[in-house]
Amino acid sequence: MSVPVSVTINTVEKLLVVGAGLTGAVTSALVKEKLVDFSITLWDKANFPGGRMTTARTPCGRGLADIGAQYISPMNKYCISHRRFYDDLTVDGVLVPINNVIEGEKSNNEVTKIQNYTAPNGTSSIVKYFLTKSGAQLFCNHTLQSLKLVDNRWQVTTADGEVEYFSAVALTMPVPQIMQIHGIDQYINVDQKRLLEEVEYSSRFAMALFFEQGANLSLPWMAKYFFDGPCIRFVCADNVKRKDGRCLPAIVLHTSVPFGLRYLDTPLADVEPLILAHLAEILPDLPKATHVKCHKWRFSQVFKPVAESPGCLIVNRDPLLMLGGDAFTHSNMDGCLQSAISVSEALQDKYQL
Repeated sequence: MSVPVSVTINTVEKLLVVGAGLTGAVTSALVKEKLVDFSITLWDKANFPGGRMTTARTPCGRGLADIGAQYISPMNKYCISHRRFYDDLTVDGVLVPINNVIEGEKSNNEVTKIQNYTAPNGTSSIVKYFLTKSGAQLFCNHTLQSLKLVDNRWQVTTADGEVEYFSAVALTMPVPQIMQIHGIDQYINVDQKRLLEEVEYSSRFAMALFFEQGANLSLPWMAKYFFDGPCIRFVCADNVKRKDGRCLPAIVLHTSVPFGLRYLDTPLADVEPLILAHLAEILPDLPKATHVKCHKWRFSQVFKPVAESPGCLIVNRDPLLMLGGDAFTHSNMDGCLQSAISVSEALQDKYQL
């Protein structure tokens, strides 16, 4: 006489989010909040999460500086719909108000001038905050090489040959990197391809200079925009901006876009002395830095987003394949938040929740 065997069927859906920047992190957190039966995996090709909210650190660990996003300026149009994100970040101390004047900051009717914010532990802490909320499994040094449909699931393969299967995939990295994925062109229709090909990014270099503890930088301002020179566009006393007296004094600068485009494919070792020479013209009395970090942002900010800013683009509905990121909204924190909301809502609609 046979004995009935109890079989448990695994109904957990698997979501892969590619890109551990702000959009990917917030998407993962929202999915965790709304779709409790989802298992969330997050891949990023870099050594660490953050995307364009990257915080550089010195080898000794005593210095840190933001070399991506510099400060947060909430937009008027999202003052209600995004309020909970900002409330959580400020209550938990991830964001604090900037009280200093940012010289040369241009006015923007869409951006509130009531308050700018900074992240005391670096802007990468904003991304890490949402990653912690998401409970996602994060895998760095994971580059998505190819994807294809296999038995109504997405088969994804890394550049190292690792193969996994997922119920849904959300791609949140810059559009040119999305278009390089092997097999993606099979699922993007002609109209979507045209929209994606029209997206444009600015390019620039960022540099962080760290100084000995107690060094007198003698800056008459916390941060300032420069519009006359050919190279440097923005300079900031980073530790002053973050109100951090424990870390080494640090200056962060961003170059202009024309300079970034001119030297885009030049080795960093050749670009670094050019930038330092221009900085010396602006701030001739700076002491010698003990450590310098130069970074090239090939995809710095979205100059021309996808037409009509849809928030996300659904490439395939069953199984779900979505494209998100600030290219589908606009290039700031609110743009990333709005795209993450759109991606998570597409998942909720798909699973009828």
